[in-house]
Amino acid sequence: MSKKISMLLALFSVVIECENVMAGENSIYGINVADSVDDMQKIIDQLTTMKTFDAKKTIGIFDEDNTLVYRYGPEVGNGDMKQWSQLALKILCFDKKNPNNIGKWKQTYYRNHIKLLVEQKLPEFVKGLQDKGIRCAVLTSKLNEDLGIDTEGNKTSAHEIYDKEHKNFKLDFKIGWNSIPSTKLNEKSKNQFPDFIDGVIYAGKSQKVDTYKRHNKVVALHKFLKYACNHNQLNDLDTIIAIDDRKTELNALQEYAHAQRCQFIGILFQGYTKFPQPQEFDVQYETERLERLKNNNEWLLPKGALELFYKDENGLWHLKENSTFSLDSTMPSMENEVISKSLKPHGKIDLNSDKSLLTLRQSPWEVTP
Repeated sequence: MSKKISMLLALFSVVIECENVMAGENSIYGINVADSVDDMQKIIDQLTTMKTFDAKKTIGIFDEDNTLVYRYGPEVGNGDMKQWSQLALKILCFDKKNPNNIGKWKQTYYRNHIKLLVEQKLPEFVKGLQDKGIRCAVLTSKLNEDLGIDTEGNKTSAHEIYDKEHKNFKLDFKIGWNSIPSTKLNEKSKNQFPDFIDGVIYAGKSQKVDTYKRHNKVVALHKFLKYACNHNQLNDLDTIIAIDDRKTELNALQEYAHAQRCQFIGILFQGYTKFPQPQEFDVQYETERLERLKNNNEWLLPKGALELFYKDENGLWHLKENSTFSLDSTMPSMENEVISKSLKPHGKIDLNSDKSLLTLRQSPWEVTP
């Protein structure tokens, strides 16, 4: 081979290597940061133009709180949740004369706490994914709790309240799952989770774990995918899109996707940071709120809430103008970590086996909605 040809081949290989490096650096695979729906849409637009993209082999997973819906108040996790929970346990749970009232009280504050879409474009964004053929689901750490009898004498559950919220926000996660019945995903367990109903996977909460295989959302998603395969859905899944406000959740889901030999696109959505954080925890005021709930089944709004939010004629909450607030980086759901990019998929967890996944445990009193 002549020296000139050898030099040309060497130059060509260098050009190809540089192109590959640039493509890797610009890849949407891995975990991306998005501050708005427009940022997320750019990522999806890039994905859907790839020759290898197949909507039928893709699932889109959305976290609920601080990703789809922002909830305001210490009782829903924005503020001193631990202190509020301890106070609620002290005031509400030790009412031995009326042990069944907990479900009634939960119905009241689940329905009446302040809740807003994180961004108004979210329903359009979700519908756009569904229109492309991507099946979308909510994957939440909430429980689908049995809340007893409602004011009309009918049995109700936490899901019925959340489902109504979704409808009010024009979010419909039932689309694409009509052939998969709602079910308990862990029939052998006495626990209330995980559940799949109307496109929502209720994972329940878990303690800190040392492996992604024991993460509550990984356990729930794994069981759901196994269930979907049993109904001839997502048998050839090759891409998982996960949108969450917590990087730790995305890290666990990314490891799981790689174990399943699936491409992973994680979006760390930080749209909720424009909303305010509750004021410093006021024990006296929160005690009054809980006492009013216990004695009159009435729900007082968090202290100072009406200075920040207003409710429109349709009963939907909105943030008042000039109330935008940049959340402190010390808030639990914000993490100052380097954003990781995709690793090569490796290994595979058998969807026909649950041996590697932990059975989670849940406290009988969960104060978060």
